[in-house]
Amino acid sequence: MVLLICKDIKRNHYFLFFNMFRKREIGRVENLNLDKEPERGSNFSVKNQESLENFEKKQEILSNQIKIINLVAEKLKKKYSKYEVLATFIDHLASTEKIFVIAKSENSGFVEVKNSFLNAETQLMSSQLGFEPLVFEQITEIFRDANNNVAGIITTAENLKRLYVDDKKIIEFINYMEKVLLAFLEITDNYDVNIDIDKQKILEIEKYMSELSANGDPQLEKLKEIYEEFKEELKKIKQEKKNAN
Repeated sequence: MVLLICKDIKRNHYFLFFNMFRKREIGRVENLNLDKEPERGSNFSVKNQESLENFEKKQEILSNQIKIINLVAEKLKKKYSKYEVLATFIDHLASTEKIFVIAKSENSGFVEVKNSFLNAETQLMSSQLGFEPLVFEQITEIFRDANNNVAGIITTAENLKRLYVDDKKIIEFINYMEKVLLAFLEITDNYDVNIDIDKQKILEIEKYMSELSANGDPQLEKLKEIYEEFKEELKKIKQEKKNAN
């Protein structure tokens, strides 16, 4: 994995995100000497350079979208901090939003989306715990290779926690990754390539709201209210950033 480590990891950790698939792009031009003039009648070098630059620009835009989603989630979780079930719902909203933003941007299979999602979540948690992402790279790779089912994820997490039993911050990271992977599995379980991706996101969120409010606590209307608030905050921050530019 190619990682670009920024000097100030807390301030710039989202800039790492644009490089998560860089290895794939570099593989297309790894035998290319970009300092060499293109051969007569050939624009191969120029096209590949432009392709890599466009890719990096796209990933930087994507990283900014992920950052906004996390900012909104943290804001709403503080507002509803007294209600654990509502904080859990907000976490699920954020994970769903990130997964479908990545899927829409990458226009690729969910293996690639899972890799992007794991990298984004690793960098977020690394920043919160005060570590560089490389510290957690080995753990993330183990989770990446785990069987793509509930039992596989839970077993992997338990094995890792036994291995790092004396390190509270790493245990916290393992618990977090277990949670987001289970959320990813749940969110993508019924993914249908024949349904519009934005519609699928809405269907997934509506399904989760119905399940979470099945016993009347929390009420479905409250969850819908928070979802609308979540969407409005996303629009608000995006507009503020757009105006600032």
